[in-house]
Amino acid sequence: MRANLVGAVCGALMSLVLPLPAQAGPPLTIDDPGILDPGAFEIIVASAFESRDSGEQWFLPILDVSYGLGPDLQLGVVATRVIADPHDGSRKSDFGPAAVGLKWRFLDAGDLQMSVAPFVETLLREGAVDRGVINDVDVWALPVQWQYQLDEWRLNAELRYVAVSGETNEWGYGVAVARPVNERIELMAELHGGADRSLDDHGVLYRFGADVALSERWHLLMALGGSIDEPGDDDIELQGYFGLQWFP
Repeated sequence: MRANLVGAVCGALMSLVLPLPAQAGPPLTIDDPGILDPGAFEIIVASAFESRDSGEQWFLPILDVSYGLGPDLQLGVVATRVIADPHDGSRKSDFGPAAVGLKWRFLDAGDLQMSVAPFVETLLREGAVDRGVINDVDVWALPVQWQYQLDEWRLNAELRYVAVSGETNEWGYGVAVARPVNERIELMAELHGGADRSLDDHGVLYRFGADVALSERWHLLMALGGSIDEPGDDDIELQGYFGLQWFP
């Protein structure tokens, strides 16, 4: 299963209270059908970690940039650096994978929206595989996203098919709920999982997150989670995400 600028935060904390944008995506694993306005950017600089029985892995930094191409079309690019710290070896770091994708919202019926967001993920540097930091795989994914607004609650869901080079192809899914607690803070929860093409080797993860509006343009994104059930003996004990989102 797989898993969207650090600046003047002190000044942003003193800004006027402003409403939150309705969206899934970071800090959650699944995405939403929301599209940026044409010509608008969204930039997220973040870090994430996974703690497993076999060791820890950090993604630091993560650069996640999205750009509105049209009223219902958006381009996204993600790149990261990976730090691998196995319990039975030495710590290593190198460039991680990069992903490029397009999101097309094909249904916008008020409270109900739907989109499809194909993306490809590949290595930035072959040396990261040689040094044992990451696995040598390319990923092609086709996610379909739903969003439904029910009063103050927002419901999101995603279903994706993932083709992985040299490995068994996978199905992925996720469901999430979100609700604002005031004009600045939105809380959210998510279950996401996956299985191989035959629906075997099933695993489920959970995640709780928050979106804190520092100002109209700056948001803090935070999440913690772990595994409910995973195939094999190397479960995720804890995973986390922390990011700063900027709408320039």
